[in-house]
Amino acid sequence: MPNRLTPLQEQPCRLSPPALICPLGDDLATIAAALFRGQRALVRDDAYTPGRPLPLGRVTTPLPDTRHWPAAHRSRNNQLLAAALERLAPALDAFRQRRPRARIGLILGTSTSGIGETETALAARQHSGSWPESFHYQRHEIGSPARFVADHLNLDGPAYTLSTACTSSARALASAKRLLAAGVCDAVIAGGADSLCGLTVNASLRSPP
Repeated sequence: MPNRLTPLQEQPCRLSPPALICPLGDDLATIAAALFRGQRALVRDDAYTPGRPLPLGRVTTPLPDTRHWPAAHRSRNNQLLAAALERLAPALDAFRQRRPRARIGLILGTSTSGIGETETALAARQHSGSWPESFHYQRHEIGSPARFVADHLNLDGPAYTLSTACTSSARALASAKRLLAAGVCDAVIAGGADSLCGLTVNASLRSPP
């Protein structure tokens, strides 16, 4: 039987304007201006390596309040995603009115998910012998970002998170293209988020003496 799918490289795919939040700012114009004037994005910080400051990229943009969120969603990683979604809200609202919820996919990339919150909870457990009441294991799971955004946007289509280290979000975009080419979705929301945590800082930036 002949392949009914056109090769991916021949499939047209339109990208909508993105949202971006990083240490240089929280909108495209601000970030571009900072890049072109050579603004440094990293600051030396020893929050994760006491007594040994390392160059870290910290987002200083105010992030959404999580107190009204379900416990499973309360992580800085999801706060970053929520802040990006706020900037896309008008376009997303208009888009969802034109497409069935089951035909909108969601593919995200992350290498951290809510590891930072688990580190804090684990330290509390080591000190007191029990997990904090606020701790919820699902924050830590790699699937947490996709679950959060799917719930936030009330989507019913395919939704999952990829984790391939530094290529996670690029892989998410590639997977989104494949879902479109396969006819599984009419549109796919794709991107990613990572947040600082002790594991990634110590594993990637700290080398032995």
